[in-house]
Amino acid sequence: MMLRFILVGFLFFLSVNANAETFIIRVKAGDNMALIDAIKVINANDSLFNYFIDVETGPNGETGFEFTESYESSNNALPTITSRIVIRNRLDDRESRQVSFTGTGQRDFRLVSLEGFASLNIGDSVIQDFGLNGESGGAIFVTGKAGFVATSCRFENNFSNMNGGAIACTGESRILTAGSEYVDNRSSNLGGAISLEGQATGHFGFNGGNVFRNNFAGVFGCDLNIQTSRTISLENNVFDGGNCPNVSVENPFGAMGISANTFIHAGNGIDSTATAQLSGNIFQGPPPGNQLNALSPGSSKPEAACNDFGSGAFVSKGYNISTDASCSLNQVSDQPNTDPLLSLNQNGLPILNTGSPAIDAGSDSVLVFDGEDMAVLPCGYMDINGMARPQDGDGNGGFECDTGASEFLGTGSMQAGHSGAFYNALRNGEGNYVEMLSDNVAVVYTFTFRPDGSGPSWFIGVGDIRDNSIVIEDLLRPTGTSFGSGFDPDAIDYSDAGGMSMIFPTCDAGGGGGGVAYSGNPELGYEGLLSRAQRITSITGCNNTPTANAGLSGSFYDPARNGEGLIVEWLTNGDVVAIFFTYDQNGDQFWTFGIGTPSGKSVTINALYPAASTVWGRNFNPGDVDLQPWGTFNLTWTACDSLDFDYNSTVPGYGSGSYDYTRVSTLQSTTCPSF
Repeated sequence: MMLRFILVGFLFFLSVNANAETFIIRVKAGDNMALIDAIKVINANDSLFNYFIDVETGPNGETGFEFTESYESSNNALPTITSRIVIRNRLDDRESRQVSFTGTGQRDFRLVSLEGFASLNIGDSVIQDFGLNGESGGAIFVTGKAGFVATSCRFENNFSNMNGGAIACTGESRILTAGSEYVDNRSSNLGGAISLEGQATGHFGFNGGNVFRNNFAGVFGCDLNIQTSRTISLENNVFDGGNCPNVSVENPFGAMGISANTFIHAGNGIDSTATAQLSGNIFQGPPPGNQLNALSPGSSKPEAACNDFGSGAFVSKGYNISTDASCSLNQVSDQPNTDPLLSLNQNGLPILNTGSPAIDAGSDSVLVFDGEDMAVLPCGYMDINGMARPQDGDGNGGFECDTGASEFLGTGSMQAGHSGAFYNALRNGEGNYVEMLSDNVAVVYTFTFRPDGSGPSWFIGVGDIRDNSIVIEDLLRPTGTSFGSGFDPDAIDYSDAGGMSMIFPTCDAGGGGGGVAYSGNPELGYEGLLSRAQRITSITGCNNTPTANAGLSGSFYDPARNGEGLIVEWLTNGDVVAIFFTYDQNGDQFWTFGIGTPSGKSVTINALYPAASTVWGRNFNPGDVDLQPWGTFNLTWTACDSLDFDYNSTVPGYGSGSYDYTRVSTLQSTTCPSF
């Protein structure tokens, strides 16, 4: 996996706003005062923008922090955060270890509070054994207009005798949590794991679903209690009610968009009196006749998947399955009173058994909730177990979502022959370049157009090979510098473009091809997208028969110009494809490409560029794309890893130039020719 980190470093440094000054403090695990001092320094110097606290392995092998007392007799172990901080896992073995933040378990202080316009982004961490009496938020309290982001974290055994056993958000604060676990957190009042109040907003599962298991609330909402005027989104999560005595998700007011979740509940799944739009969810309740008798003392209402208290809150958008008829599932694609045939894997996560009515029972198109203007994926780009989705579970050539948070694996497996270029015939002018680096890692470039139609766009991501798929959890969109002499690698903003997956039932990707899913990033204007991957080019061939010069294929760049580069493919038919990904004079993304016939280890290519653009997403129109001559590329390999790249453009503003490029990536099953 070290190759993954080298590629990330070569190609895009850090996924932060590189236009702003970056401030990094390195802290050794186990050194509580160093962590406290780092936060104090950052709070006192809020003129900068990018603050990183890198947690490294301690001198005695420590991998976390243990707190036995609060900070300066406050209710927090750490100083209240008033600035913007990212805490990063930089442990020696960070691929398999999380940074731990551990309290006393005695309900005497939480980990940290955020207020004002502060933000805290924390990943690959465990937050456990914090607790607080008399205030909400047993581990994390977010108020004002502050924001909290948790990715790949675990919140366990935290407590509040108010609201939010692990996390409480109030005011106009916001929370985004993805790929995280909430286990055995408790609240005496509302929200055993998380509570949202006031005008707080939240997105749960945007870029990877969360697991809520065995949390407890004394009143309502063992997993979530939502009392906010803002819209809340729940996507691809698992809510395992365990011994919850009331309801997993309580929503007395505020709208919810609820898609591709799996509710396994002993009591109610969702209580709501506000609008709750349901799409592609599984509600598995207790078997008929085994329901518990009451929601709360004095109530005789039987427990159910959904409970709207007569308000008509639940609106089905289709593709839901429920073991009862309580969720107003009135669409043709809904399946009320149906057993989804779930079981739990060794990690306690739901999987679909063969023959499950949930397999390919979901949507094959993006979803737009009422009141929203951007499409979202109907089931995300990966399931709760990390599998790419939507798969072709029934083998009919279509890629439909499975209902719920887990996906049934389709046919196929990834191999070296998947390196090449792919596109969707219905979206001609947009495509993917796949570089298979090993049995475990691939790089994917996407060349497309901006959401506003103002010009070309491109993404890049290093992905994991999972069964028949490539899964990229960190897809980046670099912008911010200009072409030619104005290029400045330190000015590049490597924005988060969301995540993506590519699924290949076959290597040749013939017919309709494989499936492609992008989560998109709404903040950048990129909505969710489902597409296809039909093969255009091949480098090694699916029978692994590369040409003699196939080893010259790969990605190349100038180390002094990190952030732009060249993708080269020496094809099985003898031709060479090259695509130059760079920027225009305004700091926006730009790409140009072409194909040529080589002479020895050199090739001249007549390049094309999109002189007129279409838009990203549902409204893509291939007829709006106008490819025009850009100029020529001259490529000469002086060694397998060294490339002389000359260009001469006929388009005003680009001129000519020459770079000495070095190799970034080597494709699987290719070897360097002799020189």
